[in-house]
Amino acid sequence: MPKIDPVDFWRDGWAVLFFSLAGFFFGGVSLLMALLTMDEGGFFNMFGVCSIVGLGGGMVLLLIGGALFLRARRLKQIGEMIKGYQRIKVSNLAQKMNVSEFQAEQTITVCIRRNIIDGEFNRKTGEFMARNALKLKEMAKLLGAYRRVGIVKMAKKMNVNEQEALKMILGAIEENYIVGYFDRETGEFFTEKGLIHQRDITECPHCGAPVKKISLIGERLVCEACGSKL
Repeated sequence: MPKIDPVDFWRDGWAVLFFSLAGFFFGGVSLLMALLTMDEGGFFNMFGVCSIVGLGGGMVLLLIGGALFLRARRLKQIGEMIKGYQRIKVSNLAQKMNVSEFQAEQTITVCIRRNIIDGEFNRKTGEFMARNALKLKEMAKLLGAYRRVGIVKMAKKMNVNEQEALKMILGAIEENYIVGYFDRETGEFFTEKGLIHQRDITECPHCGAPVKKISLIGERLVCEACGSKL
């Protein structure tokens, strides 16, 4: 059985709709009693007044609860649409929603506050970024501090496993948060600046064994075959 959040129960209009039904029930019982006792004092006796208050209040609460319910449903629909993007400009969202940018910004803020979407809204750039995109950006910032770095080291820094670190590195490259190259054979990432400093060493000059690892200027490689320093 799904867990019911008391805050959402009120905020989404369910509590108001419940009280609306209670009002209709109270008004209906009062109406029945008013009709049964009409001969004693006419319709507008105590039961008649209670029936008017109950039914009228129930109708008002029904309209309020319905409005809250429809608003919550609309927010969830917009939230599902936003989840389809790693990042989205408020201007683009406003066009998709056919509303003003201010209304689109308010919608994003409410969706974040209600945990409908997970991410951050940057008012300076006018852009929403999903939590996953923020992690990719953090990964890109760390990668940019190295010319070359192994996936094992990045996994430890991001506190994730190696497979997840690989996905984040490839995602950061795909989203253009970082420019570089990932060598799947050695499990290393090279920044664009690092690749500029690449040395052209394809084989060991001592034993002729092929050198698979990329060599950068200022680094010393060791031949896996003969152990010589390159």
